Amino acid sequence: LNGGIISWSCKTQSTIARSTCEAECVALDHCNQNAICLKSLIEEMGFPSQAIQIFEDNLSSLMLSKNPEFHQKTKHINIKYHAIRGSIAAGQIELQHVGTEFMCVDPLTKALY
Repeated sequence: LNGGIISWSCKTQSTIARSTCEAECVALDHCNQNAICLKSLIEEMGFPSQAIQIFEDNLSSLMLSKNPEFHQKTKHINIKYHAIRGSIAAGQIELQHVGTEFMCVDPLTKALY
């Protein structure tokens, strides 16, 4: 909010992913749900709201979320994880690619070596 992070989550996924793209799609879906809830809360409080920015470091899940075409290699991904496309089209969220080296919460979600 106002340029600051107001929500983040770190949890074990309840499904088994067959690829990193699928795992990231599951994470994006979870993030999308939280973003829509926060957007509704901000609007109910009377503040003007814009599209919520979600930063993603996985290019394959980013492209899959923005491209509604059928892809043979991703047909195993459950359709419910593609709901993010509707949120993008409605202007509720905005996906942006940010390289892994610039992800500010990575130290909180990954083991330190």
